[in-house]
Amino acid sequence: MKVEILYTAWNRRAFTEVTFELLKRNTDWARVSRLVIYDDGSEDGTLQYLHEQRAANIAEPWVDELEVREGGWRSLGATMNDFVSLSEAELFVKIDNDIAMPPGWLPRILSAWMRNREYELIGMEAAWNGAYKGLLARQKYSVLPARHIGGVGLMRVKAFEWRRAIPLSLGKNGRAGFTIWQHRYHPKAGWLKPDLPNVQLDKIPEEPWASLSAEYVEKGWTRPWDPYLPDMKGWWEWLPEDLIPAR
Repeated sequence: MKVEILYTAWNRRAFTEVTFELLKRNTDWARVSRLVIYDDGSEDGTLQYLHEQRAANIAEPWVDELEVREGGWRSLGATMNDFVSLSEAELFVKIDNDIAMPPGWLPRILSAWMRNREYELIGMEAAWNGAYKGLLARQKYSVLPARHIGGVGLMRVKAFEWRRAIPLSLGKNGRAGFTIWQHRYHPKAGWLKPDLPNVQLDKIPEEPWASLSAEYVEKGWTRPWDPYLPDMKGWWEWLPEDLIPAR
Protein backbone atom coordinates (compact mmCIF):
# COMPACT_ATOMS: atom_id res chain seq x y z
CA MET A 1 0.00 0.00 0.00
CA LYS A 2 1.17 3.51 -0.88
CA VAL A 3 0.24 6.75 0.84
CA GLU A 4 0.49 10.43 0.04
CA ILE A 5 2.37 12.80 2.32
CA LEU A 6 1.13 16.31 3.00
CA TYR A 7 3.96 18.53 4.25
CA THR A 8 2.89 21.99 5.41
CA ALA A 9 5.21 24.99 5.79
CA TRP A 10 4.96 28.62 6.75
CA ASN A 11 8.27 30.43 7.29
CA ARG A 12 10.79 29.01 9.85
CA ARG A 13 13.32 28.09 7.16
CA ALA A 14 15.85 26.74 9.69
CA PHE A 15 13.25 24.27 10.97
CA THR A 16 12.15 23.44 7.43
CA GLU A 17 15.66 22.55 6.31
CA VAL A 18 16.05 20.11 9.22
CA THR A 19 12.63 18.47 9.05
CA PHE A 20 12.54 18.17 5.27
CA GLU A 21 16.01 16.64 5.10
CA LEU A 22 15.02 14.12 7.78
CA LEU A 23 11.84 13.35 5.89
CA LYS A 24 13.99 12.57 2.85
CA ARG A 25 16.42 10.40 4.82
CA ASN A 26 13.99 8.55 7.07
CA THR A 27 11.00 7.79 4.82
CA ASP A 28 10.46 4.52 2.99
CA TRP A 29 9.69 6.20 -0.33
CA ALA A 30 8.65 2.93 -1.95
CA ARG A 31 5.49 3.28 0.17
CA VAL A 32 4.77 6.85 -1.00
CA SER A 33 2.98 7.74 -4.22
CA ARG A 34 3.18 11.52 -3.92
CA LEU A 35 4.64 14.21 -1.68
CA VAL A 36 2.57 17.40 -1.72
CA ILE A 37 4.06 20.50 -0.10
CA TYR A 38 1.87 23.42 0.92
CA ASP A 39 3.66 26.71 1.54
CA ASP A 40 1.22 29.07 3.21
CA GLY A 41 2.83 32.36 2.19
CA SER A 42 6.39 32.13 3.54
CA GLU A 43 8.47 35.30 3.56
CA ASP A 44 11.88 34.09 4.78
CA GLY A 45 13.19 31.95 1.91
CA THR A 46 11.31 28.80 2.90
CA LEU A 47 9.38 28.69 -0.38
CA GLN A 48 12.56 29.07 -2.42
CA TYR A 49 14.14 26.22 -0.45
CA LEU A 50 11.13 23.98 -1.12
CA HIS A 51 11.24 24.73 -4.85
CA GLU A 52 14.94 23.80 -4.79
CA GLN A 53 13.96 20.46 -3.26
CA ARG A 54 11.43 19.88 -6.02
CA ALA A 55 14.08 20.63 -8.64
CA ALA A 56 16.47 18.23 -6.91
CA ASN A 57 13.83 15.50 -7.01
CA ILE A 58 13.39 16.05 -10.74
CA ALA A 59 17.16 15.68 -11.24
CA GLU A 60 17.56 12.66 -8.95
CA PRO A 61 14.11 11.39 -7.89
CA TRP A 62 13.59 9.96 -4.40
CA VAL A 63 9.77 10.10 -4.59
CA ASP A 64 7.57 9.34 -7.60
CA GLU A 65 5.95 12.77 -7.57
CA LEU A 66 6.73 15.96 -5.66
CA GLU A 67 4.43 18.95 -5.95
CA VAL A 68 4.74 22.40 -4.36
CA ARG A 69 1.54 24.37 -3.88
CA GLU A 70 1.88 27.96 -2.74
CA GLY A 71 -0.74 30.37 -1.52
CA GLY A 72 -2.08 32.40 1.38
CA TRP A 73 -4.44 30.01 3.15
CA ARG A 74 -3.14 31.09 6.57
CA SER A 75 -4.65 28.13 8.40
CA LEU A 76 -4.27 24.40 8.86
CA GLY A 77 -7.96 23.89 8.15
CA ALA A 78 -7.83 25.67 4.81
CA THR A 79 -4.73 23.80 3.57
CA MET A 80 -6.17 20.43 4.64
CA ASN A 81 -9.50 21.19 2.96
CA ASP A 82 -7.71 22.02 -0.26
CA PHE A 83 -5.49 18.94 -0.09
CA VAL A 84 -8.24 16.37 0.56
CA SER A 85 -10.43 17.89 -2.17
CA LEU A 86 -7.68 17.11 -4.70
CA SER A 87 -6.34 13.81 -3.35
CA GLU A 88 -7.25 10.46 -4.87
CA ALA A 89 -5.30 8.40 -2.32
CA GLU A 90 -6.82 6.17 0.34
CA LEU A 91 -4.44 7.35 3.05
CA PHE A 92 -2.26 10.36 3.62
CA VAL A 93 0.17 11.45 6.31
CA LYS A 94 0.26 15.07 7.40
CA ILE A 95 3.57 16.44 8.72
CA ASP A 96 4.33 20.06 9.63
CA ASN A 97 7.66 21.78 9.04
CA ASP A 98 8.54 21.75 12.75
CA ILE A 99 8.24 17.95 13.14
CA ALA A 100 11.40 15.83 12.74
CA MET A 101 10.50 12.26 11.76
CA PRO A 102 12.76 9.40 12.97
CA PRO A 103 14.01 6.41 10.96
CA GLY A 104 11.38 3.76 10.29
CA TRP A 105 8.39 5.94 11.11
CA LEU A 106 6.25 5.10 8.06
CA PRO A 107 6.29 1.27 8.31
CA ARG A 108 5.35 1.60 11.98
CA ILE A 109 2.31 3.82 11.49
CA LEU A 110 1.18 1.72 8.52
CA SER A 111 1.53 -1.55 10.44
CA ALA A 112 -0.57 -0.11 13.26
CA TRP A 113 -3.27 0.97 10.81
CA MET A 114 -3.27 -2.41 9.04
CA ARG A 115 -4.25 -4.02 12.36
CA ASN A 116 -6.75 -1.25 13.15
CA ARG A 117 -8.40 -0.37 9.84
CA GLU A 118 -11.51 1.00 11.49
CA TYR A 119 -9.56 4.12 12.49
CA GLU A 120 -9.86 7.17 10.27
CA LEU A 121 -7.28 9.33 12.04
CA ILE A 122 -4.17 8.10 13.89
CA GLY A 123 -2.10 10.77 15.60
CA MET A 124 1.63 10.34 15.96
CA GLU A 125 2.95 13.45 17.66
CA ALA A 126 5.48 12.87 20.40
CA ALA A 127 3.74 12.69 23.76
CA TRP A 128 5.25 14.56 26.70
CA ASN A 129 3.60 12.98 29.69
CA GLY A 130 6.16 10.34 30.53
CA ALA A 131 9.81 9.38 30.30
CA TYR A 132 11.28 8.31 26.98
CA LYS A 133 11.46 4.50 26.86
CA GLY A 134 13.96 3.82 24.08
CA LEU A 135 14.45 4.75 20.46
CA LEU A 136 12.20 2.80 18.07
CA ALA A 137 11.52 -0.10 20.40
CA ARG A 138 11.08 -3.46 18.71
CA GLN A 139 7.47 -4.09 19.62
CA LYS A 140 4.12 -4.05 17.91
CA TYR A 141 2.55 -0.67 17.46
CA SER A 142 -1.12 -0.28 18.32
CA VAL A 143 -3.74 2.47 18.48
CA LEU A 144 -5.18 3.99 21.64
CA PRO A 145 -8.71 5.45 21.15
CA ALA A 146 -8.99 9.22 21.56
CA ARG A 147 -11.53 11.99 21.17
CA HIS A 148 -9.24 13.82 18.76
CA ILE A 149 -5.67 13.82 17.44
CA GLY A 150 -3.29 16.70 16.82
CA GLY A 151 -2.17 18.03 13.48
CA VAL A 152 0.32 15.26 12.65
CA GLY A 153 -0.78 11.76 11.73
CA LEU A 154 -2.10 9.16 9.30
CA MET A 155 -5.54 9.97 7.91
CA ARG A 156 -8.07 8.32 5.62
CA VAL A 157 -9.08 10.68 2.81
CA LYS A 158 -12.68 9.43 2.89
CA ALA A 159 -12.96 10.57 6.50
CA PHE A 160 -13.36 14.08 5.10
CA GLU A 161 -15.65 13.41 2.13
CA TRP A 162 -19.13 13.43 3.65
CA ARG A 163 -18.35 15.88 6.41
CA ARG A 164 -18.29 19.64 6.05
CA ALA A 165 -15.02 21.47 5.63
CA ILE A 166 -12.69 21.96 8.57
CA PRO A 167 -13.34 25.46 9.98
CA LEU A 168 -10.56 27.99 9.67
CA SER A 169 -8.11 28.08 12.56
CA LEU A 170 -9.17 30.13 15.57
CA GLY A 171 -6.87 32.52 17.41
CA LYS A 172 -3.20 31.66 17.65
CA ASN A 173 -3.76 27.91 17.87
CA GLY A 174 -3.32 26.75 14.30
CA ARG A 175 -4.75 23.34 15.21
CA ALA A 176 -8.00 24.64 16.71
CA GLY A 177 -10.16 24.33 13.59
CA PHE A 178 -9.17 20.69 13.09
CA THR A 179 -9.88 19.88 16.74
CA ILE A 180 -13.31 21.53 16.57
CA TRP A 181 -14.09 19.61 13.37
CA GLN A 182 -13.24 16.30 15.05
CA HIS A 183 -15.44 17.08 18.07
CA ARG A 184 -18.31 18.05 15.78
CA TYR A 185 -18.25 15.11 13.36
CA HIS A 186 -16.62 12.36 15.44
CA PRO A 187 -14.33 10.55 12.99
CA LYS A 188 -12.83 7.48 14.66
CA ALA A 189 -9.55 8.75 16.05
CA GLY A 190 -6.70 7.33 18.09
CA TRP A 191 -3.05 7.77 19.00
CA LEU A 192 -0.19 5.55 17.89
CA LYS A 193 1.27 3.64 20.84
CA PRO A 194 4.06 3.42 21.85
CA ASP A 195 4.93 6.95 20.82
CA LEU A 196 7.32 7.55 17.96
CA PRO A 197 10.36 9.62 18.99
CA ASN A 198 9.51 12.36 16.52
CA VAL A 199 10.51 15.81 17.66
CA GLN A 200 8.69 19.14 17.61
CA LEU A 201 11.64 21.47 17.20
CA ASP A 202 10.08 24.47 18.89
CA LYS A 203 9.62 22.51 22.14
CA ILE A 204 13.32 21.70 22.63
CA PRO A 205 14.69 23.76 25.58
CA GLU A 206 18.33 23.63 24.40
CA GLU A 207 20.28 25.70 21.89
CA PRO A 208 20.10 26.44 19.06
CA TRP A 209 16.46 25.39 19.16
CA ALA A 210 15.43 27.63 22.08
CA SER A 211 16.75 30.79 20.39
CA LEU A 212 15.17 29.87 17.07
CA SER A 213 11.84 29.22 18.78
CA ALA A 214 11.98 32.56 20.59
CA GLU A 215 12.71 34.29 17.29
CA TYR A 216 9.81 32.59 15.54
CA VAL A 217 7.42 33.31 18.40
CA GLU A 218 8.40 36.99 18.29
CA LYS A 219 7.72 37.09 14.55
CA GLY A 220 4.36 35.37 14.99
CA TRP A 221 5.41 32.27 13.09
CA THR A 222 4.88 29.74 15.86
CA ARG A 223 3.00 29.28 19.13
CA PRO A 224 4.81 29.83 22.46
CA TRP A 225 4.80 26.12 23.38
CA ASP A 226 5.94 24.83 26.74
CA PRO A 227 9.28 22.99 26.30
CA TYR A 228 9.68 19.24 26.63
CA LEU A 229 10.04 17.96 30.16
CA PRO A 230 13.60 17.32 31.43
CA ASP A 231 13.04 13.56 31.78
CA MET A 232 12.28 13.39 28.04
CA LYS A 233 15.64 14.73 26.93
CA GLY A 234 16.36 11.52 25.02
CA TRP A 235 13.47 12.38 22.73
CA TRP A 236 15.55 14.83 20.69
CA GLU A 237 19.06 13.43 21.17
CA TRP A 238 18.68 11.20 18.11
CA LEU A 239 18.77 14.28 15.83
CA PRO A 240 21.86 14.04 13.58
CA GLU A 241 24.57 16.56 14.44
CA ASP A 242 25.06 17.51 10.79
CA LEU A 243 21.53 18.94 10.73
CA ILE A 244 21.70 21.09 13.87
CA PRO A 245 21.73 24.74 12.73
CA ALA A 246 24.66 26.93 13.71
CA ARG A 247 23.75 29.91 15.91
